[in-house]
Amino acid sequence: MKDTTIASNMPDRSRPGSTTTALTIGLPQGGSGDFNAKIGSDAYNDWAGTVGQYGTGDTNDRGLRLLEFACSQRLTIANALYPHKLSRRTTWHAPNGRTHNQIDFVLTPRRFKSSINRAKTRTYPGADIGSDHDLVLLTMKMKLKKKHQAVQPRIKFDLEKLKDPEIEEVFQAQLGGRFAALSLLDNNINDLTNTFNEAVRETAEEVLGRQRKKHQPWISNDILDLCDKRRSLKKTKNTSPNEAAQYRETNKLQMVEGGGGGEGVEAAGAWDDGGKDGEV
Repeated sequence: MKDTTIASNMPDRSRPGSTTTALTIGLPQGGSGDFNAKIGSDAYNDWAGTVGQYGTGDTNDRGLRLLEFACSQRLTIANALYPHKLSRRTTWHAPNGRTHNQIDFVLTPRRFKSSINRAKTRTYPGADIGSDHDLVLLTMKMKLKKKHQAVQPRIKFDLEKLKDPEIEEVFQAQLGGRFAALSLLDNNINDLTNTFNEAVRETAEEVLGRQRKKHQPWISNDILDLCDKRRSLKKTKNTSPNEAAQYRETNKLQMVEGGGGGEGVEAAGAWDDGGKDGEV
């Protein structure tokens, strides 16, 4: 989380007199302007959500225009949301020292309303800025969410099959045939790289297949094959007596190979479709 403090009402000393500054935060084209607007507590009844109930004085016509603008842009007036004492709400002081008004406002999008630190969003009359306007600070606590990028899962092939000379020969023959097409391509390094990777991936998928993830070291490929066969027969065992007999026989073989594990063997040797920890 990050605290952000934004200052409003920095005076333009070349333009003396009382002017209203409305600072808009969070819009694509934010800005400030002189509205000479006053928004009182009476505006809350008709403009709830746009302004709080802690304005000062009575709302004038220009205050209504500011409220209409804020409502049309889905903005909220941040420095009228908290019951500060009067000296921390008024923003302008007349030369006679007796007239005080709240005519400077900070506007933020409503979706950031919950991020506003209302107790610290106020007027700071003690700030020496050399103006008849007081400094107004908006403090927000932003909750930034980390954006996670999707990671392309890698496939892990069953490289143990390459220990079989026959499978190794088939793999080399098919891969060599696919590599022959590389000579027909131009010398574009990107095309050559993509074609090479695709040829290796497709050949490994056809000849080797994906590696099964073994959760227990004693699980062999024969047990996993029996698990696959048993899982397939389980769906059709009630269709005919022959299917039921094959299912019972496969179930017995699986229990013998797995040491009586039954369903536990099947769960422990579940097929892995190429998860996060796979690799090409």
